[in-house]
Amino acid sequence: MKKLFLTVIFFALFTSLSNLHARDNWQSAYVIVNESDTLFGQVDFRRARDNQRQCIFRKDENSEVIIFSPNDILGYRFTPDGKFFISKTIEVGGVSTKTFVEFMAKGMMNLYHYVDENRRSHYLLESENDRSFLITRERERGFLLTNTKSGQVMYGTNFDEMIRIGFQDFHPIVNHLENFRFNRRSMLNLATAYHNLVCPLGEKNIVFENVDRIQTQITVYTAFKQYVFGLDARGIQTTHFYPAVAVGAEAVFMYPQFSKNIGFYTDLSVAQLLNNELNIERPNALGGTGNYYRKINFDITTRVGVKYIYPMRKFTPRAKLGVSLQCLVGEAQFNGIFDKLLVSPGVNIGLGAEHSLKNGNALSFYFQFDRYGAIERGSLWRHPTLTLSVYRLRLGYTF
Repeated sequence: MKKLFLTVIFFALFTSLSNLHARDNWQSAYVIVNESDTLFGQVDFRRARDNQRQCIFRKDENSEVIIFSPNDILGYRFTPDGKFFISKTIEVGGVSTKTFVEFMAKGMMNLYHYVDENRRSHYLLESENDRSFLITRERERGFLLTNTKSGQVMYGTNFDEMIRIGFQDFHPIVNHLENFRFNRRSMLNLATAYHNLVCPLGEKNIVFENVDRIQTQITVYTAFKQYVFGLDARGIQTTHFYPAVAVGAEAVFMYPQFSKNIGFYTDLSVAQLLNNELNIERPNALGGTGNYYRKINFDITTRVGVKYIYPMRKFTPRAKLGVSLQCLVGEAQFNGIFDKLLVSPGVNIGLGAEHSLKNGNALSFYFQFDRYGAIERGSLWRHPTLTLSVYRLRLGYTF
């Protein structure tokens, strides 16, 4: 029954992951139809190439879906993280295409990002003094620097060299090439550095996106745990229950462009058994009885896995599945041999919900089950086989 249950959970998560981009990912946004007309509602947030191809808009969840092409509107912007797409004609490899490009920064040098059909990233830097470059990374030839005004194309395997050529008149940039790499944050830093050098008024440039695109939630919690130890001694199986209290913290990481429903979590908790001495009568190898004894001072458990979130308004159901690593710290003695540490891998599943508060934080409640199997495998002459399952009720506060 347990194997069937875990199989169903794994299948459900696999199905969810395989259909992420087939599902809608609506986020609050607005569409700029023209200079005097703006539509507020929701836009389907997808992968970069999908966002460049079209804008899928609706006013609310009960409204008709409208699909805009780059010829229909000036642009659109997501309000949660500020990601901004504008309609623009961009030339790559001598071919001009009108598409939605991501407008990353506006200032004395504007920065745009475009991903072509071959999944190559292009960063377009345009300044007011006709300094305009398209920087591309190719697998075969390294980096390409295209002067979009003259059409001159330069190749190089070193990204620093491309920046040195493009900004050779700006020594504060050229002298700190180690600060720039071919990635989003670094390209924003490059556009900002240029803006700060040439802006006569000392104003800051406008960055449209929160670069930290991975959203993080931290939960601190307390939990009541029920340890269920199974003892198998010479074929005689017994079950023993030990309650415990625990404190811990969990971090959840989500990437909204990938999915607003699937995230990854890591968890660390420390528990204290209310009765920390396992003193269990068991049959021994001579046909009589003896005691299995283990003292558990505390339990340190870490978990990692996948979390599924079903977004609603204030009440948000959640489910998670992952692997666990448990460390029971204490001691056990058999024939003068002390065993102070017992480390066991396992699996865990959980169901729960969060309730959003007015301050933007949330209260969470979870029921979780951890299964460790044989945490100590015995023989006729040593300890019997010890198995462990843990049930946990958790109450937390999410930041």
